Amino acid sequence: MILEWKNKTMYVSTNSSVLGVVFDSTNMALSISVGGPDGTTGIANINSAHGDG
Repeated sequence: MILEWKNKTMYVSTNSSVLGVVFDSTNMALSISVGGPDGTTGIANINSAHGDG
């Protein structure tokens, strides 16, 4: 999943189901809700590429 806001790009990969994404631009906070089967381990990688400005 690729999330873009202004000149910011965030790359999210997970083995879970993404249930919701909220980006708070005031606080520059990203919240991602995920879910999966009980008894399994979820993994998520979130990378942010920062541009100038």
